[in-house]
Amino acid sequence: MIKHAKSLACAILFALTVAALFSCGSRKLPLDFSPAAGSNDPYVYLGFDPLAPARETPHHPLDEIASYDGIEAGGYKLVAVDSDLQPAGIPEGVRVQVDGSSVSIIAGNGLSSDCYLYLFYPAAEQHPVAIDKGSALDERDVFVAVDAGPGAIAFGTARIRSEARSLRTGEIASFEFASGPAPLARSVCTAATNDNNKVENLVTSVNVDATVTLSWTEIHPGDYDNNGVVVIADITPVALMFNQNMEGPNPGRVDLVDGDRSGEVNIADITPLAINFGTGITGYVVYRTLLANADEVPLITDTGRWTQVEQAGGGLPSAVRDFTGQDFRLPYTFLDSTPEPGYYGYYVRPYSQDTDTPNVGPASNVARTSQPTGMAELILEVMNGPFFVLDGDVILRVWVDSGYNMFSVNARFEYNNSVLEFVDAVPFLDGYDANVLFDEANGGDPLFLGARIGASATDPDNYDLAAFNATKRYPALTVIGSGPAAYFTFRVIGGSGPVADAFRFPQSSTNIWIWGPQYNVPLPGPRLGTPVSINVAE
Repeated sequence: MIKHAKSLACAILFALTVAALFSCGSRKLPLDFSPAAGSNDPYVYLGFDPLAPARETPHHPLDEIASYDGIEAGGYKLVAVDSDLQPAGIPEGVRVQVDGSSVSIIAGNGLSSDCYLYLFYPAAEQHPVAIDKGSALDERDVFVAVDAGPGAIAFGTARIRSEARSLRTGEIASFEFASGPAPLARSVCTAATNDNNKVENLVTSVNVDATVTLSWTEIHPGDYDNNGVVVIADITPVALMFNQNMEGPNPGRVDLVDGDRSGEVNIADITPLAINFGTGITGYVVYRTLLANADEVPLITDTGRWTQVEQAGGGLPSAVRDFTGQDFRLPYTFLDSTPEPGYYGYYVRPYSQDTDTPNVGPASNVARTSQPTGMAELILEVMNGPFFVLDGDVILRVWVDSGYNMFSVNARFEYNNSVLEFVDAVPFLDGYDANVLFDEANGGDPLFLGARIGASATDPDNYDLAAFNATKRYPALTVIGSGPAAYFTFRVIGGSGPVADAFRFPQSSTNIWIWGPQYNVPLPGPRLGTPVSINVAE
């Protein structure tokens, strides 16, 4: 990310000069933004490769830009850059003309392309008080100039066009300076701290493995070329998309370049560029908090309760920017593994880089999980034995380990049908642990149904299916903890010696759930234990 010195006077300077700098006329321009296939126009967007490596956000400190080759005259220096702030070389024929406290940038030859420039001046001796768009630019040119930091003004021009046209020879811009340093102090910060960078569409979902997926879309008005940093080159997309709206052929790109969210790209979209100039986003920091219950709404201002979630390998940002050439606002997805089961709240902030102070922007909306995290495990356990004889009984227990917020358990498993025969299923057996859903105040044992339900779907010649449902009696509270959910009795009808995988969970099933209190919303799918063997005496 670029390390720019951003002036506190920038917005004030911009507000005072907006009428002079950005007037392009009020009439609609009859532009064609659908160039023919194979066009070599550099402003034709050619698509992006979603499998391409992510492009890093440009990182060029202001003093590095000042060191580029340029034109020097009367204590001033003019430098040209490209859209990634790399040195571009001054366009042929451009010169700096100094007359006392006035500085003019003159194009000796007609400019045939957009240009992005920095004018460096001695900040300890003078400061800019006025900036004017030059006479070489007409109503089809977008022009912007902003205070880029101590001793630097960034400015540039882009032609509103469907095809390149040469600019007239003459003055591009003029600057008036006054003696002494700027009256307002400047801050060094590249974080996108303005409120217009706030994410408003953060959402969460709990996955079947109890992880939480967060999704949101990047908001960074002014970064119209989508490279992660707001620079002068971002005026070019405004010129390219001028007067387009969401009903046009590329609403995603209009949404990206429509910085003021008006629904149309127009000259007002230069304002967000000026406000966010020099700011960069390299990703987002994710903040997490455990909620007391599903209804709690956590306050972002209660800072002590929130935890920053680091990347899987450690460090920030939590979610790294992944730009591969998209011409729409970047979508983010972040997967979080919570430290303990429960309901969680989240918010995100845009992140710049470690050395910035501050290095985060405004907090997003708070998104809460609609169901708790926490992944229980179902375990099959043979309770008697270890040896069994023909016509003897095998007692199988289905155990729930580390359940959270349980109200109902619905599960099925397979048993070897040449060795075992289903006899019975109950929620509790004398001499064994009580059912995990037992509630003495609300009817004791849960409502229960258990049975053989047919042959295995994947191996019907060797396995049959048994299933059960155990459900608490309303208005009993949900359960956190471990314990048996069902007891099954089987009779030995065959076999000799060790019988591997006598009981096992199906390889595939959509009918194994643990439910919370909300109807038709299962908790994260449980992990399934390993197969169980028995030994039939010969």
